[in-house]
Amino acid sequence: IDLLSLWVVSSPSQVKWALNDKDDGILAVTRRWKDTGKIRHLGFSTHGYCESILDMINSGLFEYINLHHHYFGDYHATGTMQGWDTPGKKPDAATQDKTKSVNSGHQNVLQRQEGTWACVQRAKELDMGILGISPIDKGGRLYQPSSTVARTLGPTMSPIAFACLYAWQQAGIDTLTVGFARPADLDELMEAVELLRNEKESKKAWLSAHGRFQELAERKLGKEWKERSLLHLPTCFEPCTMGVSIGHTLWCYNLLMSFGMYKQAKALYFNLETSNTWNYKKSWEENVSKMYVLHRSALPTQPMVRQILQFDCDGGGNGDGNSDSDSSSHGHGHCIESGSS
Repeated sequence: IDLLSLWVVSSPSQVKWALNDKDDGILAVTRRWKDTGKIRHLGFSTHGYCESILDMINSGLFEYINLHHHYFGDYHATGTMQGWDTPGKKPDAATQDKTKSVNSGHQNVLQRQEGTWACVQRAKELDMGILGISPIDKGGRLYQPSSTVARTLGPTMSPIAFACLYAWQQAGIDTLTVGFARPADLDELMEAVELLRNEKESKKAWLSAHGRFQELAERKLGKEWKERSLLHLPTCFEPCTMGVSIGHTLWCYNLLMSFGMYKQAKALYFNLETSNTWNYKKSWEENVSKMYVLHRSALPTQPMVRQILQFDCDGGGNGDGNSDSDSSSHGHGHCIESGSS
């Protein structure tokens, strides 16, 4: 086997299980398989938060990572920053060491500070193979972009091409997973490949579009909220949250208000509501022990945000009376869905 991956190592308990160095642990087994030539490389996939992912990366045991990292937000990890996420708490020395070289030495124009950015950059430092999960679907339902996203990009670049160029050129991700129902669904992906051939021009076009998105978000959300609303938030695994995924919820709000991404926000929040098995009569430990993978974890209903998302599609979301369209305003209506959840 060329590559063996541990599947969906996301929660702190799953990380502890994966890094268990006992003789009967998974690491001992995989080492024996590598030593005997049964497998060549060991990797892992994750839907976790930044700190948990960095624990896996910095173990030095893996050569490949499969994770969410997108321009419009990093799915479960959105709202956590550079490997630490307790509000008002300065990270300890070990956590700072995880990200210091990544954040101080990186010259990328974005200088992102939340989500899994630090994880991707650390994986690059260690020469790990990096696969991006679902850049088209979980990265923003970009096969059916909101009218705001389509208008902001304009006719020179499709939303799918924009997302792919971000992953390849800005983040440094090696491989992307995309699904398709027919060969024509790959047209916009090939558009990104063609743009990539002319690196100088494609970077210039991408950065211009990025600037427009940033200006729009600042105008809709305000400068301070845009820059700080998703930093230093506790994860749903911390007792102070009572299991509420604060970062994930605020991310939905920001997508809705800044980019009119109603369908994306609704789909993201739906995952939280439909997994509502949190029992307030049980202890924190009992509830957390039932959490399996983060995108299906046991999180309590959050009715206030549900009311925000259940508004009239025709009148809200981006402040200009437009919500998600069928892409007709952009001219790209191919239905491309991710091949990975």
